[in-house]
Amino acid sequence: MSESTPYRCPKFAIAFDRFVQIISFATSSNRRIWSKEVSGLLGVHQRSAQRYLLQLEQQGYLVGDGERPIGYIPSDKAKQLFGVNA
Repeated sequence: MSESTPYRCPKFAIAFDRFVQIISFATSSNRRIWSKEVSGLLGVHQRSAQRYLLQLEQQGYLVGDGERPIGYIPSDKAKQLFGVNA
């Protein structure tokens, strides 16, 4: 890539950054998090935040609480990744 060519962040890098932000937020909060908070944190639509949270739950980084609205807490996997005591 030449110096005159602006760097374009691939979509996967943007998604990765958002996932890291969500997991970091979840592990630093001592409470459940939910899509409206994540939406505000990331500056995305609430539906996008819901998809991110669901994907992180499916990958084992978050655990849904089954309440309405659905809240999430970090899994032991997420806590280990961010050095938080499980």
